[in-house]
Amino acid sequence: MELNWLEDAVTLIEEGNLSRAAARRNVTQPAFSRRIRSLEDWAGISLLDRTSNRVELRDNLRDNEAEIRAILQRIEGLRSSLVQHVPGQETLAIATQHALTVSVFPEMHAALATGGQMPNWRLRTLNRSDSVSLFLRGDAELLLCYEARGLPPLPFDATVERLRWHGDALIPVVGRQVHARIGRNGEIPPGLARISYPPESHFGRLLAESDAGRFLRPSADSPSVSTAFTGAVLELVVSGLGVGWLPRAMVRRELAVGVVVSLEDTRDSFPLDVSLFAVSGSKAGISALGNLRDHLQSVGATA
Repeated sequence: MELNWLEDAVTLIEEGNLSRAAARRNVTQPAFSRRIRSLEDWAGISLLDRTSNRVELRDNLRDNEAEIRAILQRIEGLRSSLVQHVPGQETLAIATQHALTVSVFPEMHAALATGGQMPNWRLRTLNRSDSVSLFLRGDAELLLCYEARGLPPLPFDATVERLRWHGDALIPVVGRQVHARIGRNGEIPPGLARISYPPESHFGRLLAESDAGRFLRPSADSPSVSTAFTGAVLELVVSGLGVGWLPRAMVRRELAVGVVVSLEDTRDSFPLDVSLFAVSGSKAGISALGNLRDHLQSVGATA
């Protein structure tokens, strides 16, 4: 197995075409095809359907895209750990969603530092389902993610400890410069975009099951923009492109200075819990969870 075979496979999945994938990898198409065949030889199974006039990706390659990407990330994480290793200093890997990386993780780090725990961190920032998978595979000591309040929690067994860090909410927001164009009942005027999340994402499913799902559907006079990256939603909202839903903790600063305006008075918001998980067999993870629980108790918060 060579690492570049896996990188080739990811590029091929993204492009869906051997010529374009070869160009991106800066090799000739024959050389790229030979490397894909090498991967097939290693796996012992065909990954492409080849006919006389076309080549198509098989489902066994497409359906394992997330696993291939996870392997590449693990190898890069190992390289970083080897380079940055400091004897006697622990490193905690935490799998977390994009929004929580910027809004909640700094709070947790500061709380642990206050309690005297100063680990090195390895942030594994992924979507929610991939973060959970990474955590369950044992590739991260901690999992930090959102849980929609009122819906069933993540179905972990007794080997996983849970800490509710604090509450949050997914709220509708719009840029200050276009706020006056929003209708009295929250209607989006012609030309202003509906910024949504893909239906398979956690926030996308949450919004689709509510009145917001109807509100976010494309219309003839208002374009739609879909992205799984909350940071992109924030930038698009701030730019005045349209209306989107974001975690309140993520836009606290923008709301305070008036860069974005909340539309909670006209549209639904969705209560969320920010939850932290550790596997009972992970000494470092359980230690961090315990220290954070102590911090919440010391400041009078309810865990």
